[in-house]
Amino acid sequence: MFSFIARRLLGRLSRRQEMPLLKRQIAELESEIVQLKSLLTTDPMTGLLNKKYFLERLDRHLVASDDHNCRRKRSSGSAVLFIDCNSFRAVNDAFGHDVGDSSIIAIAQVLAATLRPKDLVARFGGDEFDAFVDNITQHEVLGLAGRIMQAISLIEFDKLNLKTRQTVRVPLSVSIGVAWCDSRARVDGEAMMRMAMLAQHDAKISFRNGGIGVAVFVHP
Repeated sequence: MFSFIARRLLGRLSRRQEMPLLKRQIAELESEIVQLKSLLTTDPMTGLLNKKYFLERLDRHLVASDDHNCRRKRSSGSAVLFIDCNSFRAVNDAFGHDVGDSSIIAIAQVLAATLRPKDLVARFGGDEFDAFVDNITQHEVLGLAGRIMQAISLIEFDKLNLKTRQTVRVPLSVSIGVAWCDSRARVDGEAMMRMAMLAQHDAKISFRNGGIGVAVFVHP
């Protein structure tokens, strides 16, 4: 009888001693799960959303927008911005890939600071970025694109040019394609992205020809 009670007490004491270790292991596992989720949804260099997760969220937001159309202003709508750096290969060639990476991070920080907390912003890959903005007019989205371009042009990097061996300011600029649809339109994420990419192509041509580097595609 006493030996049975002793074994029970020893078992309870052993479990109590194991509890701190078990809690620590659970905390470590939870931390690893958070890290894995982050890897699946974010770009490791910039901390922005990655391409796959952005497209998933974009479709969900557009569906939600359709469900709430009746409560939105007729002039309001949704917009996808496709943002591409100008002459980024030349930046890498002239200053090195470390400066190129720093430039990508700086641009990502500008986008995160310029857009609203509820907006989506992602690094699509390389020197390309995307943003989704809901409940915005054509006039407002053009103003937003202008603010993004201005803020990026003001990024200051004074680095050694590897070819000329002179320290100069790293030139950074972007071209932006905007796809906008009003609150009555029913359009999916793939169509919005396609329109934004087409607009960005026109914006890039405009920039090369001395234009401002913004083009807007309005969904009919």
